[in-house]
Amino acid sequence: MKASFVALVGRPSTGKSTFINQVCGEKISIVSSHPQTTRNRVKGIYNSKDGQLVFVDTPGFYQSEQRFNRHLKGLLLSTLENVDQVLYLLDVSRRPGEEERELLELLAAFKGPLIIALNKIDIVKNYRHDYLELIKDKLKQVPVYEISALTGSGVESLAGVILLTAPNGEPFYPLDYYTDQSPEVTK
Repeated sequence: MKASFVALVGRPSTGKSTFINQVCGEKISIVSSHPQTTRNRVKGIYNSKDGQLVFVDTPGFYQSEQRFNRHLKGLLLSTLENVDQVLYLLDVSRRPGEEERELLELLAAFKGPLIIALNKIDIVKNYRHDYLELIKDKLKQVPVYEISALTGSGVESLAGVILLTAPNGEPFYPLDYYTDQSPEVTK
């Protein structure tokens, strides 16, 4: 049996909350077109016969010196200290920016398994190639997967890959849980 805490990181509006909802099969995180809707760490729990993954949906990483953004960056950094794995979600519907470069540098220091997912791959006009070049320059040995969190394409396969690299262990939560939040929060 495998069990792992997995930080889900990326800039605002990359589809992190949509991914959490899709992989867990329940509405856990608020999905909005407004950046930085997720302001706290939200946990979504994926259970399979092989183990349990507790995804920690972090607030979007935005490069800014404003107090609020520094606070959100602090949440991200503290999350990275307390997880076993990281899933870095990139939105290929927009060009890579400074946030992606800085996050790649931060994640290069992460000691556990790191997986990158190119999200919104179903959108015809995308910058997939630009992201692959950026990743190749910064993190040569990191596996990259293509998904659409919105349609679910590739999501279950990606969860399986993450589970393969998870440490051995017993589930952290009962197997019928899909979040650690109270029901009022997820409505």
